[in-house]
Amino acid sequence: MTALWVATGAAAGGALRYAVTSHARRVPTFPGGTLGVAVVNAVGTLLLTVFTRWHLDGTLPPNGLALLGVGFCGALTTWSSLALDCAEMVLDRRFRASSLNLAANVTAGGACGVLGWWLAGLA
Repeated sequence: MTALWVATGAAAGGALRYAVTSHARRVPTFPGGTLGVAVVNAVGTLLLTVFTRWHLDGTLPPNGLALLGVGFCGALTTWSSLALDCAEMVLDRRFRASSLNLAANVTAGGACGVLGWWLAGLA
């Protein structure tokens, strides 16, 4: 039964990731795919931290963590897409952009993790 919860969450998270990154690719003045990846990784990290803390506090039941944390956030976040974006930038000899992209995603992810933990404690 847990696998069904994970699969349901993953379907929603994957669909949202696709929608955000597809929309972001239309931004003409910035590498939109990179922007979309940064957004979903930061939001997914924040949400996963909130859901995990709620689970540890007993607010979110085990199936809730399977649905929202493992399934939804797991499919929403796209660290593999981040790696692909960085690799493409390196191949295009855009080393500075690749370094900034990686640094921004890691920094935003860490900050959103801390923020999510704090926000979940307020609820």
